[in-house]
Amino acid sequence: MPLSPGDRQVLEALLRSKPQTLDGTTQAVIEQARAQTSQLIDVERARAGEILDQAKANEQTLRQTAEQREALIQQWLKAQQPQPSPGTEKPADADLKALIQQEVKTAIDEQLKGLIAQIEGALGQLGGGNDKGSNG
Repeated sequence: MPLSPGDRQVLEALLRSKPQTLDGTTQAVIEQARAQTSQLIDVERARAGEILDQAKANEQTLRQTAEQREALIQQWLKAQQPQPSPGTEKPADADLKALIQQEVKTAIDEQLKGLIAQIEGALGQLGGGNDKGSNG
């Protein structure tokens, strides 16, 4: 069975760095290299999972913070306005509310784009060398 380019690179690096530890047959050397590569892949997958979990938690925190900010802004704006008679909402109030919601949504979207770019970058680094050699 031929080695993938990723497995070949790992094997060559292993031979250069630790030639004395690779005593034995060619098959044993290949199996040792595959085992070490598999361990590295598992560690990186676990790390990627941790990064994704952290990003999800950050996303949730950002959403909660944005919702809290929106509520505070609305409370402040409401306190600044003269109180209309009960049950009536001025068109300007509705427009202001829509504007605030749009601004909050835009801010959330921008922060999420940044998080997504960071996650994709991290996954790209993790997957760059492992996609080709993860067949087994």
